[in-house]
Amino acid sequence: MLPSSHRYWSSRELNLKLKRSAIDGSLRFLFALALVTALALIYQRGYPLLAAASAVYALLCLLWRRPVKLRALRCRAGQWQADLAAYGWREITFKQPVHCHAYLVLLRWQPVGSSTWHLLCLWPDSAAPEALRQLRKRLRLQSA
Repeated sequence: MLPSSHRYWSSRELNLKLKRSAIDGSLRFLFALALVTALALIYQRGYPLLAAASAVYALLCLLWRRPVKLRALRCRAGQWQADLAAYGWREITFKQPVHCHAYLVLLRWQPVGSSTWHLLCLWPDSAAPEALRQLRKRLRLQSA
């Protein structure tokens, strides 16, 4: 788990409003297209039961794991909070490793008091560029 950023609390508050990423949507579409193509090729090769079973399994996997809608992140006095669409603002923790690159930020997070971990992918068009830069900077300071 990442150490608390409480020692950096004197720096200004971080507010990150998240928006739907076109990059993420495109990658999800390409993945679905590849999956459908693979199932069609399996069916075409003469394995209709395998194709049907694989399609049912893929649909169950997609329906079983419903993503949590995250609208915003903020850090106040070293405590991270997330605006969850269904629950409002909740305190969260991040788990190592946190990957911070200019083109992608990957975060594993968990609401405090919950045992379920979630993955958050932030692409360059997921938020304002300056806010993403501040987020990467804050996360690097925390993991140092």
